[in-house]
Amino acid sequence: MTEQEIEGNEEIFFSLETKDFRYEILNSLNGTPPIGRIFDNTNQQTDEVDIQTWLQFFVKEFGYTEELNPEEIQIQVDKETGSIKFNGPFGLLQIFKDCNITYDRYPT
Repeated sequence: MTEQEIEGNEEIFFSLETKDFRYEILNSLNGTPPIGRIFDNTNQQTDEVDIQTWLQFFVKEFGYTEELNPEEIQIQVDKETGSIKFNGPFGLLQIFKDCNITYDRYPT
């Protein structure tokens, strides 16, 4: 997995590339709800999806295998720290504008 610090592209808040996919969050610090983008490296296809759908795919990269109900996901955008926090049955995931992430997974 490769975290990529974004320079010069105000639209992308976060980007992380795995062997098969590139996961991006479009800028959400301007007050709009975050939008996810998933690029399939194999098929060369890009899908823009709501952030709950994006999160379902993203946490699977870290070994979470359960289905997520979008209503179980809490999202908090913090302009002060430049971060987005996701909380749900998968654990607590925090993504910072400089592309650092912390993930505390709840045991299942």
